[in-house]
Amino acid sequence: MLRQLHSLTGLIAALLVTVLAVTGAILAISPIQERLQARVPADGQLSVADLAARVVVEYPGAEQIQRTASGLVIVYFSDAERAGAELIDPQTGKALAPYENPSFTRWMKKLHRSLLFDTSGRVVVGLGAAGMLLLSLTGVWLLAARQGGWRRILGPVRGTTGQRLHGVFGRFALLGLMLSASTGVYLSATTFALLPEPREAEAPLVAEVAAAIPKPIQSLAALQSTDLNDLRELVYPRRGDPSDSFYLRSRDGAGLVSPSTGAFLSYQTNDTRWRLHEFIYQLHTGDGLWWLGLLLGLSALAVPVLAVTGAWIWWARRRALPKLANNSRAGVADTVILVGTESNSTWGFAATLHDALVQAGHKVLTTAMNQLAPEYPVAERILVLTSTYGDADAPASARRPRNENASRLWNARTGNCAKRTRFCAWPVRILPRRSSTAATNPERLR
Repeated sequence: MLRQLHSLTGLIAALLVTVLAVTGAILAISPIQERLQARVPADGQLSVADLAARVVVEYPGAEQIQRTASGLVIVYFSDAERAGAELIDPQTGKALAPYENPSFTRWMKKLHRSLLFDTSGRVVVGLGAAGMLLLSLTGVWLLAARQGGWRRILGPVRGTTGQRLHGVFGRFALLGLMLSASTGVYLSATTFALLPEPREAEAPLVAEVAAAIPKPIQSLAALQSTDLNDLRELVYPRRGDPSDSFYLRSRDGAGLVSPSTGAFLSYQTNDTRWRLHEFIYQLHTGDGLWWLGLLLGLSALAVPVLAVTGAWIWWARRRALPKLANNSRAGVADTVILVGTESNSTWGFAATLHDALVQAGHKVLTTAMNQLAPEYPVAERILVLTSTYGDADAPASARRPRNENASRLWNARTGNCAKRTRFCAWPVRILPRRSSTAATNPERLR
């Protein structure tokens, strides 16, 4: 059931999760690039007041200062001679480079968030994030079972080339994909009000402020008490309007600051819900956590490999199912072949045996162990061809054998695996116990 859920989800969502993963990996480059460009002072080294004063010297027409999560400081300005936005060095207030939000990045964000289809696209993206989370959870569970338990999950992955690649890349990308998917599901849920929507604090409006002579910016107490690394946005008062005030938005909240007294005219603190939302958003995007963005990007790059190898494994499993000619009914078969297999590889052996017995004149029924009938009225022999899944677990087609019919399995020969000493423990459990020695030594079951 778990394998079917994993396979079906993967086949349906393969293209969607690949698009989300590739666009996410591309967007993960931005926090790294920004961090390389940013000049970040130590905590407590530079206040917003110091920065704002330096900016006014370099940009007399400064209107707004923004600081990104990665530490870039951007000044928006407009005067009689020029207007624009520039990245600056916060220590000096001098320009580093013109600032622009590349159109490619904007397009990529829109593709990642809504597939370029606005609301309907956001719904599909949310479902894609849920699908990726489901694939991650079912995938790690299946890998643990295949490896023989959680303690062996980091061991070598065996199987075909596709199976090994699927297991190794899935194991490498697991934590990153689970983090991206779970945070993506949360963000989608808040977008569509499935969860209470958090709101960032806004400075309460105040009555008109009496005009007064403004103080030097570097002496304003509210700006002095705000560290640059906590800044989100500072908006200067309108030029020529002595009654206007500074608008300050920081990590802790937002408020209006009087340019004449330096005190807050109004202030609202961000609540816990918003801080949690901001943290989850940061975990999803890697903004301000460039090393996490790198890990998330590398994890996302594994998704195309997982999609291709997963589809190949599914197709190989389907192709391994034989078309059995002359497969008799339970009521007339003199020979019954019961097949236990996880990836359908054992069906090939069963088909060969089936054809040989049919050519020898027998009426043969070949079926999965899950389809074990209550009785086979004329059967002279029942043959079991089964593998063991993981370490002593039943394979998928043998999860529901009827134990009351196990005594019908008269003869069995099993073989062990040197690296998995309990490899035959599952077949031994369902075979008749002729003696305690036979049950513990499969080679002596004759």
